[in-house]
Amino acid sequence: MLACARNLCLLGIVVGTIFFRFSATGGTNVVTVLPNPEAIFDEANRFFTQYKQAARQLQERRTPEAALTMDLLARSLKGSPWLEIAVLKQSELIELSNDRFAMDNYDLLLQRVQRAPYFQSRAEKATLFGVALQGASRNGVNRIRARRIRDALDRYFVRYHEYPESLAKLAILGYVEMENIQTADNKPFRYVPTGQQLSPFLSYKRYEGLETIAAEAFLVAAPRLEGTSRASDEPLKYAALMRMSGQREPVRIVEDQNVGGYVVLAIAPKGVVLCNDQRIIVLLPSD
Repeated sequence: MLACARNLCLLGIVVGTIFFRFSATGGTNVVTVLPNPEAIFDEANRFFTQYKQAARQLQERRTPEAALTMDLLARSLKGSPWLEIAVLKQSELIELSNDRFAMDNYDLLLQRVQRAPYFQSRAEKATLFGVALQGASRNGVNRIRARRIRDALDRYFVRYHEYPESLAKLAILGYVEMENIQTADNKPFRYVPTGQQLSPFLSYKRYEGLETIAAEAFLVAAPRLEGTSRASDEPLKYAALMRMSGQREPVRIVEDQNVGGYVVLAIAPKGVVLCNDQRIIVLLPSD
């Protein structure tokens, strides 16, 4: 009995040794999980998928649903630059309906450019994206503040039948907050009261100089993205096929390329992001 037990023990050692050697040499019983190279596009693909849904909702005149889609998207993203692009586009979308929330978002984005580790790192395109995000966010702040000033001037005129001699007076009288009469760069908005009349005192019936900044389109018509395809495997990169204004045939575009005054910030399987120092635009492939 003792000899039998000893033999079984030795057999177990041998089997265990054989199994260890078999595993160590990569036998068929060992399952090796290879990394998925496409995983680097997980957040990008999530961004473009939800962005496309929001764009469809906008086309169907369901703006509140589109805003909710973008809000949920922003909450689901963790990494730069997709998190910041989602917050920026959500803010541009809701400027007219909820300018206070949009303003808070723009302020947050400006702070992230200054403080977030991604923008302070040597990450690829971090500097380029930081400049673009800062410019786009400042434009958003200026759009909202200029709109608030115009609304305040309209209310002032309804009451006094004239415009104030300065924006400071408008703020002092409580028609607009003092911070709103300055741009995001802490410079005063240009405001020139005109149309002077004596009735019986000097009054101003018109004004000029208050800059109008065009609202950002959620989707742009040009350039038009036809689709994307793999450009290389190591490193894994995608190229885009775009139809440019004034050109008959679509053009193959890669990251960092200049396209009509924009730099190609990112190309992912489901979309493209272009930027300059003032704007960030999102392109979705044609259906």
